[in-house]
Amino acid sequence: TEEVEVGVCRLDSFWKNLGEPPVHLLFTDIECAESAMTRGAQNMLRKTRFFFAEWSKQERHSEALTLQQTFACLPGRWECLAWWDHGHAGDMLCRNLEV
Repeated sequence: TEEVEVGVCRLDSFWKNLGEPPVHLLFTDIECAESAMTRGAQNMLRKTRFFFAEWSKQERHSEALTLQQTFACLPGRWECLAWWDHGHAGDMLCRNLEV
């Protein structure tokens, strides 16, 4: 097995370096890393209009979040517009009520 080093940065840092542009939709598909992602994107999420993410019913990974836990990680006031249940996990679409 070959090891590969990959650089990472917080979404807040990346967004700030771009000049903090409006974020109309943050679409994520990060396989149980929603907790880490939301911790590193609090400022950007405050300015994001819509957020799409996965959620889990079963703990497949130490960072896996339920629908309610994922929603609770969002800063400010949000509403869940839709959620889809796929059996073991699902997807959610939320709208920021402060943008």
